[in-house]
Formats: sequence, C-alpha cells, structure tokens
Amino acid sequence: MNEISLASLLRLCWRNAKWLALGLVIGAIAMFSISTFAMTPTYQSSADLFVTSLTYFEDGNITSSALAASQALTYSYAEVLNNNVVLEQVADEVNESHGTNLTASGIKSTLNFTIPEDTNILRVTCVHTKPAVAEAICNALYGMAPSVLEETCGVGTSKQVGPATKATLAGPNTTLNTMLGAVIGLVLVVAVVLIRWMTDNTVKGKEDLAEHSDVPVLAEIPAFEDTRRKEKTKRVGKVKMVRSSMLEKKEGN
Repeated sequence: MNEISLASLLRLCWRNAKWLALGLVIGAIAMFSISTFAMTPTYQSSADLFVTSLTYFEDGNITSSALAASQALTYSYAEVLNNNVVLEQVADEVNESHGTNLTASGIKSTLNFTIPEDTNILRVTCVHTKPAVAEAICNALYGMAPSVLEETCGVGTSKQVGPATKATLAGPNTTLNTMLGAVIGLVLVVAVVLIRWMTDNTVKGKEDLAEHSDVPVLAEIPAFEDTRRKEKTKRVGKVKMVRSSMLEKKEGN
C-alpha cells in the first residue's frame, strides 16, 4: 500500500483535477435540484409572551428575586402551553378559521418554545408549510394563553407582546444545500481517487520506482506492443497515401 504524504496527495489531486471538478459540479447540481424541486418550502412565525410572577409592582419597581421568580415561572408556562389539551383548543380555532385539519400532535411538532437570555419573555416559533397557518397558530396559542395560564397555574400574569410576526421563509436553504452538495461530491471523488491510488501496486515508470525504492534503475525494456502499434499505424497511413496517389493518376488519365 502506498504511503500518503502531503506532496503526493497534492500531485494526485492535480492529476485528477478534472474528476474532482466534475464531482464538485455534479454534487452542487444534485443538491440544488433537490432543494428546488423535491423539498417543500416552510415558513416560520413567532410571538412573544411577557410573563411576571407579580400581579402588580410595588412603587413601580421590581426586585431581583421577583425577576428570578418570573423567569422560573416562564418555563412552567411553556410546559402548560405545549400541553395537548391546550393545543387541541388551538387546533379547533385554526381549523375553523382557515379550513385546515390540524391536530394537537401535529401542531406540537411545528412549535418551538424559547426564552431569550436574562428575560422573562416566552417566545414561541411555529414552522409550517403555509405561512398564514403558521401565523394563525401563534396568534391562537397566545391569544388564549392568559386565561389558560391563570386558570391552570393560578400564579403570575402574562400578556401577549403584539401579534405574531409575518411568516418568512424558513427553508430549505438552497444556497447552503448547494454548497454542501458540492463539498460532498468533491469529498466522494477524492475518496475514490485516494482508494484507487493506495491499492495500486503497479509501477508506472522509472520515476515511480525511484520514488518508492533506493535500488538504481539499470535498464528499461521498451514497450514493444506500443512500438508495433505505431509502426502498423504508419504502414496503414502509407498504404492510404499510395492508394490516393494511384486514384489521382487514374483520374488524370
């Protein structure tokens, strides 16, 4: 098996540059086609819910302990809103207003609850194949959140911070996928070329022998087969030239 060095690897890549370029182009085209024609576009919308553990602020201020309690309460609110019982109500509302056929489990798979660092904001993001449905799910969930959370938890208050954001394209990322496809195609071709090179034990010439051995080359055996083939080609060419000359003489007579 051949030993790998950086110099030999670079020479190998240079000798197979056309195959590497072909693999890169084919990989990029393949992933671009898949992203454009095979993947279904998705859209995302988000909405924020302000959560506090206090029903009112004393002297217009909020203490650090109250803020910590509000942040802790935010996690509990997220679990409540992600419950199937709540999502069933959301599904009913969206189905009635948009003529969809959503289920609680289906909605749960589209939702993602996050809490921005050092805040007591609960942010829900919905990713759906229809932008209007993504917005409707966020608005329906947070529209009923205050009453549901007050009834379920009985602690703290919550308020929706404006309506859900306008749904924007979430995926697929065609540019990123195309670049990824190009890299995958290139890596596959490099792997094939490298494996073939490492498993090739034949000697290509005196340079190849000198590179892998310290034994001096005393003589070379000419490639008789190639020589005979070249001589045969020359003879065939001469015969064609003779025949052409004879035909020209006949036509001249």
